[in-house]
Amino acid sequence: MYQITLTNARPVRVSNEDWPVIVLHDHTEIQEDGLSTEYHLRVRKHAADDQQCIVYGWSLALRGTGAKIKLSGGYRCRLDQAAFALRNVGAHIMAPKAFVLECITKLPPQTI
Repeated sequence: MYQITLTNARPVRVSNEDWPVIVLHDHTEIQEDGLSTEYHLRVRKHAADDQQCIVYGWSLALRGTGAKIKLSGGYRCRLDQAAFALRNVGAHIMAPKAFVLECITKLPPQTI
C-alpha cells in the first residue's frame, strides 16, 4: 500500500493492483551552488474504472549540507482532467514547465 498526499484533501492509500501507475516522470536538476532538486510526477488509474485517476507529485531540494525541502500534492480526478491536474501539481511542487509538459505527453491518447 502507498500513501499519497493530496492537495486540500485527506491523504489516500492505494495498492498497485487497484491503482496501477500509467505515467511515471522524473527529473533532477543540479545547480552550480550545490543545490540538487528532484521532481517526480505520477498518474495512477483505477483498475476497475476507466475514468478515475490520481495525479500526484513531489519535489525534493537537497543542499550539500544535508538540508532538504519537500513539496508534494495531488488530485483525484477523471482521466480527461489529468492534464489540467498535472499542470496544477507541477506548479505546486515548483517543477519546470517543460518537465510538466513532457509528462502530459505520456498520458494515454484520447479517442475523439
